[in-house]
Amino acid sequence: MNLSKKYLEYQVHISCLNYKDTIVLASTIQNNRLHLSPNVFKLDEVFLKKDTKQVIVDNIKRKNVKDGFYGSRKFPWVVTKFFSNTKEYTITPFVKSVEIHYAKMSSHKAKYRLRFYKNEKGKPGSDLVIESIIVLKEKKDKSNTVDLYKYNIQMPKEGFYMGLERLNIPYNFQEFEAVDHITKEKSTKTSVLPMFGGTRTINNGAWFFQNGTWRNLKLAKHKDNSSLVPAISLTLSN
Repeated sequence: MNLSKKYLEYQVHISCLNYKDTIVLASTIQNNRLHLSPNVFKLDEVFLKKDTKQVIVDNIKRKNVKDGFYGSRKFPWVVTKFFSNTKEYTITPFVKSVEIHYAKMSSHKAKYRLRFYKNEKGKPGSDLVIESIIVLKEKKDKSNTVDLYKYNIQMPKEGFYMGLERLNIPYNFQEFEAVDHITKEKSTKTSVLPMFGGTRTINNGAWFFQNGTWRNLKLAKHKDNSSLVPAISLTLSN
């Protein structure tokens, strides 16, 4: 990186799938090469079965998607939804597919990444899946269903967090006109797509990753005491 002097004492958080997160001073990587430490994963055994059974977790109706998660170019972020494990899923422990709904105003193309996090002390921890899963949303898409069976994702006994990572790339940028509520002055701003759909619940607040920190959205409750979570449904199979 080649940064101006005023940024050299800032901390830089570097995150890459399959490598350990690293936080360093900007001066450390000023015109230098930084080597990340790889994560080592032990894969579980694979079992083959003939009979197919499946169950849908949090089957979401389109009419219930009333809100959304929006973002700007200031920083990348990840928003997650927690899926708990129950005895009901004993015979269908594998994640077959996931359906992601978008906000009703989201009518543009976009790319984003799916993330799966372990439940570590009640919040998102390390990655469950080492592959980078990129989803392409077309203009007309109100939702996308992603086939995940080949990744052999098994529901952990502690449950897991499903993450939607917005990518700060030009493909996802959209300019819009904003009006200051006080001065009434107009300005052009840039949002980052897609606009993920959300539903409200009183039981499960989403976790939000921004500026190197996880934050629980249960703290941002609505007037009816509910919290916003991403509109995500899972299909589990054996």
